[in-house]
Parts: sequence; C-alpha cells; structure tokens
Amino acid sequence: MENVWARLTELPSMPPRMGLFTTLSEWLNRGIDPRPQMYDMAPTWRAFKAGLLQPGNPVQYPRLTGWALDVGRARDVRIIEAPEGRFVAEPPVVVEGEFVDDHPAAWIERLARDGEAIVAVGEQGPDAFSSFAEWSGTWHMGVITVATYMSPRGVGVTP
Repeated sequence: MENVWARLTELPSMPPRMGLFTTLSEWLNRGIDPRPQMYDMAPTWRAFKAGLLQPGNPVQYPRLTGWALDVGRARDVRIIEAPEGRFVAEPPVVVEGEFVDDHPAAWIERLARDGEAIVAVGEQGPDAFSSFAEWSGTWHMGVITVATYMSPRGVGVTP
C-alpha cells in the first residue's frame, strides 16, 4: 500500500472544518486500525449515487478521543497521543507524515481558530479514482483536536 498524506479544506461537516487525509497503511504499520472509531463514508456514497441523498448534506463525524493533530512543524504532521485533561511534555507519536511544502498560512489559521480538524483515512490515494467525490466515498472520518503549544508568545497551534 502507498503512503499518502493530503491537506484537505472545507470538508462538508457540521460545522465545516479543515482536514487531513492519510492512507491506512501508515496506521496499520504501527499496529493501529482507527476505522472502528470513525464514520464509514461508503454507505453514504452508495446512498448518494442511488439518489437517496442530496449534495451538501452535512454529516456529524465521531470525535476521536485520546489523539490530537500536531501541525507545529512547518511541513510535518503528526497524530499524537493526547489523553484528555492531561498535559504531556513529549507525547508519543501515533502516525506522522511530511509534506514537500510548508503548511499554507490559511490552513494553519483555520485549524487554530477551529481547534479541531477532520481526519480522513483511506486505503488509496487520489490517483486511483476518477473524482474527488469517488475518492472521498472510500474514507473513514473522524474529528480530532488540534494540539496546542505554550511559548513566550502565548498559546497556539505552532510554537
């Protein structure tokens, strides 16, 4: 399986959120299968294709507890262990990836404003599909808290 990471913008959820896609292989390589905790998009995609759902219907995704999205490095993304209500100085990394470019300022600003993001997990990257809709119909999705840092400048999603 290929290892693909992608930044996602304005995913249809309630409320709309920024997101991150990663292939399932990254998780399975570390002995973790997140799918049982996530919303399976396949039945929704089949209902949409059959004309039973209208475009734009928002979905309420389950909250992924115990993890947080760390975007504190310019090009890296990490999903870290984040027990609720506890500060962890060096949290263990669940999965991690790296982009070839810095995170867009608008993406970081939106994650900071919302304090949470959508995490999408799929078995394949976008090249295997003819459209974004077909690709996203194969995902499992959940809402994750965005990790925050404390620094002399204050508190934010980047140090």
